Amino acid sequence: MDNTNITNITNNTNINDNINDNINDNIETLAKNAKLATYKLASSTLEDRNNILLKLKELLITKRSDIEKANQLDIQNAKEEITKGSYSSTLIKRQLQILTNLTLHITYNI
Repeated sequence: MDNTNITNITNNTNINDNINDNINDNIETLAKNAKLATYKLASSTLEDRNNILLKLKELLITKRSDIEKANQLDIQNAKEEITKGSYSSTLIKRQLQILTNLTLHITYNI
């Protein structure tokens, strides 16, 4: 085991910094890819856009259970944070309303 690994094991700050850096890098990459996709989408045909929407619909239907489980986990974690005083209950109520509306939309409009 080299000194870097020993430092990481003995100093959780280094590990947390690395994790946060990786998350931030991933978010930045996703954002850049999304921006590039908007340019491609803007120059695509109506038929292509409709096909993309149909594929997204299929993906949402296929992954619905996974999405709902992840949402429930997020809700549970948020409620724990409210109990600790880390989150505002008003903020969580708004987020729950958004999730509820999204679930209803997926359920009845797709």
